[in-house]
Amino acid sequence: MSGVAYHQRTHRGARSVLGTIPRGGPQFQPGRTPDGASQPMQWVLAELDRARQEARDTVAGLRKVVEQQADELRTVQHAHQAAHTAAERQAAHVDARGVVLIGVSVIMTGIP
Repeated sequence: MSGVAYHQRTHRGARSVLGTIPRGGPQFQPGRTPDGASQPMQWVLAELDRARQEARDTVAGLRKVVEQQADELRTVQHAHQAAHTAAERQAAHVDARGVVLIGVSVIMTGIP
């Protein structure tokens, strides 16, 4: 257990390598900041706000990139769909000419 404080239960509370913790736990005292902790706490809160804002900005940037990529994919998909439809029309037109040729050959084979 490296790095973990070893706790030993006693009748007065928990004893650890770091010191004694009262049985009911640490007591909160309103209006008292432990040893000038308000300044580091303000710094921590400011850092949290800065990190949150940075995360929001990053998410907004990523959303813009995703939307641009989605728009490009939609454009390419529409172009592909139009080309596919034109190719199908071309193939149907060629097949229709073939039907006329087949009909003429059937008629000609039926004539003695």
